[in-house]
Amino acid sequence: MLLILFLVGTQMPGHSRNALEASLHAPFPLSKLAHFCMFATMAVLASGQPLRWPVAGVLLGALALGVLTEVLQVLVAIEREGSVRDVAIDVAGAVSGVLLTRRPLVA
Repeated sequence: MLLILFLVGTQMPGHSRNALEASLHAPFPLSKLAHFCMFATMAVLASGQPLRWPVAGVLLGALALGVLTEVLQVLVAIEREGSVRDVAIDVAGAVSGVLLTRRPLVA
């Protein structure tokens, strides 16, 4: 479900995304936070119980999905362009998610 929501959101026309963000009156771009949080959540689900995907698989999958969505934005989405920074945000979210499953929250 998260993957579908993510793919739909990343292909939203630029003017629609900008209008949505403006209507929320956020002090920063929410799409960047959404990228980070969605990739962190997907990484937690993939690397935690019961799946326990290998860390390299989770991170390579995140990288591949991040690159795919940026390429699709260039090819398909209206008023959107790909960004290496967005891929980096996606992978950072995935790294954070993996770390959450590997380290106990309370010592």
